[in-house]
Amino acid sequence: MVKKASSIEYRRELRDKILDTALSMFRAKGFRAVKMDDLAHSLNISKRTLYEIYPQKEDLICEALKTGMESSYKSFVSSIKDTDDTMDILTSFLRMRIADMKNINSKMISDMRYYPKVKLYIDKAMDSHNDDSIHFYQNGQEQGFFIGNVNLELLRHLNKAALEYVSSNNLYQHFSPSEILHTLLTVFLRGLCTNKGIARIDKMLASL
Repeated sequence: MVKKASSIEYRRELRDKILDTALSMFRAKGFRAVKMDDLAHSLNISKRTLYEIYPQKEDLICEALKTGMESSYKSFVSSIKDTDDTMDILTSFLRMRIADMKNINSKMISDMRYYPKVKLYIDKAMDSHNDDSIHFYQNGQEQGFFIGNVNLELLRHLNKAALEYVSSNNLYQHFSPSEILHTLLTVFLRGLCTNKGIARIDKMLASL
């Protein structure tokens, strides 16, 4: 019984180590450039052991991305636990996103088109994020930062279309992820602000 428990614990620890290492390598080189052989060698395990845990590379990519996103979200929630100010929350979120993007090779983003499961996972995550954005926008309206005469459902679709355009046209190959994010915020979000919101968002954008 003790041996079985130890085996389960070892496998869990190995899985966590695989995910952490894979995510780091994917961010540095992109998905396609990282081979399962490379990952096994970096972990000092056999490729057979790696395939026993993750038979498909695409499943490994999805789980590694999920782990990274969950870790970032926990850090974000911790950073905003003492505030309900919409602009303070937005600033914390954007600083987290820009910090993440600075550590990502643009090839990781452009490589997604070769992995349908990964693309589907990211699309679902973005849909969930856009739904959360509507609630965030409504809170900002109540606090006087955002104008009120906006079709939020249409706004959700426009945000999604803009991000899909960036991805499908490989803009990450020509501009840094942080530059793209900063520009989208300036064009889209600033236009939704009241005078009170503009003053805060200009200050925020200057600090990013």
